[in-house]
Amino acid sequence: MKKNNIGLIISDVMMEEMDGFKLCGKIKSNINISHVPVILLTAKTDTESKIKGLEAGADAYIEKPFSPFHLKAQLLNLLKKRESQQKTYASTPLSDLHSAVHNKLDEEFMNKCTEIIQNNIEDSEFSVNTLAQELGMSRTSVFTKIKGIIGMTPNDFIKVTRLKKACKMMVEGEYRVTEIGFLVGFSSSSYFAKCFQKQFGMLPTEFLKKIKEAPSSATK
Repeated sequence: MKKNNIGLIISDVMMEEMDGFKLCGKIKSNINISHVPVILLTAKTDTESKIKGLEAGADAYIEKPFSPFHLKAQLLNLLKKRESQQKTYASTPLSDLHSAVHNKLDEEFMNKCTEIIQNNIEDSEFSVNTLAQELGMSRTSVFTKIKGIIGMTPNDFIKVTRLKKACKMMVEGEYRVTEIGFLVGFSSSSYFAKCFQKQFGMLPTEFLKKIKEAPSSATK
């Protein structure tokens, strides 16, 4: 896993040297790979074993014997669910990261990324290199981690974080829309509006109108 970019792991529970529970626990406690989904296969059907698997951080737990078609369906369902959560986070103005993150370690990492970006929110020159330096990680590691957790590149995540901050500022109503774009690091109001529309399917002025007409609808 250190040498290869692994997208998903299927592991038996009963193995020599290290069982599936320990393997899963090691994966989910390693910040570099904790985002990788793990499916455990086992003949142990007792409740205690299932709880142990979930406590180790397993994303799914399949009992033996199982059909290959059932396994494939579980895989597809797991991946589609994650993809759907990622898309919802990216396209919904006021959704937060919690809805797209699947374990505590990854949530802490993404919260740290968000904090760093927001601390530099007005700096239009803020880049992935700066983010990586602040995190004490290589640019490649940051790319792999963010892409693995929320399905977008670090550059896109920086942009989405800026736009979501803009949405919150519009809700708070302390600044005009024309000011907010600059306050969240966009070089021009026209570029801010273009990025906003591409990300959320509406212009900033349309979002502001939705907030005033029906506050709850702005989150959908």
